[in-house]
Amino acid sequence: MYAPWWTLAVILAAQLGGTVFCEVLGRQHAAISPGENRERAARAYVVGSAVCGASWGLAGALWFIADVPEMQVLLVVLLIGGVTDSLVARSPYLSALYAFVATAGVPFIAMLVVTGTFATYAMAALSALYALGIIGWARGLNAMYVREATARLSNHDLLQDVEAAKEEAERRADE
Repeated sequence: MYAPWWTLAVILAAQLGGTVFCEVLGRQHAAISPGENRERAARAYVVGSAVCGASWGLAGALWFIADVPEMQVLLVVLLIGGVTDSLVARSPYLSALYAFVATAGVPFIAMLVVTGTFATYAMAALSALYALGIIGWARGLNAMYVREATARLSNHDLLQDVEAAKEEAERRADE
């Protein structure tokens, strides 16, 4: 049995609301001055990411149809797409990615386990392995982002030191 069609509106509204919320937070975060506390913005981003993930999890739970394997496969493909899409956007802040993956995956995996067939157990196990793989991939991306940011900051500091040394050398040459 299919879920009522109005649930699609709820799912889309949650996805759109969470996405807009995260976009607004991103712009506000960009306006925060260096040295200011970013903790509140970070926590809000985790909440927004959880809302976006929950919209996918809600879709997986509400639109899971036990007797229609084609629908189950479609849901898996859609969830894989949603989670993979969020990987790049949320991997710079791993807590946000963890919140997204958990709220997207747990409802769907729970529905698979509750159904209790060999096929749904296998799909649940593969879905959990996929989630772990995404988390591992995100951790690698996060480490790359940190290395790049550290290198940029180091290069900026080095450039400032070179410019200061050049100015000092020019000042001494003029004396």
